[in-house]
Amino acid sequence: MKTDIRSNGSKWGYEKPDSIETLIEVMGKYALDPMFEKYGDFGYRLDAENCGQCKEDIGKWHFFGNFSELSHVFDIITDDPDIIDRLRAAISTNKNTEAYRRWAE
Repeated sequence: MKTDIRSNGSKWGYEKPDSIETLIEVMGKYALDPMFEKYGDFGYRLDAENCGQCKEDIGKWHFFGNFSELSHVFDIITDDPDIIDRLRAAISTNKNTEAYRRWAE
């Protein structure tokens, strides 16, 4: 199992991305930006149609997005079932908050 954290947090190019745990903490405090719903709803399984040049990533999950009130971009590819479950649950919980619904109006 492998997790590639391409981006996580407001970082300069040379700074280490934040951890998955930090992302989940941020999701518990700030509303995700609903704009990303139309681009894959913050996460989707990569397949031959949506993968493009990344054939080695087919079957993995791609999580990505940003927040409405905070710049904390994330772009993560993983096949780790625990991380997939945790991120999907955190995204679902975030989308069910009043703050998220307010931004989605």
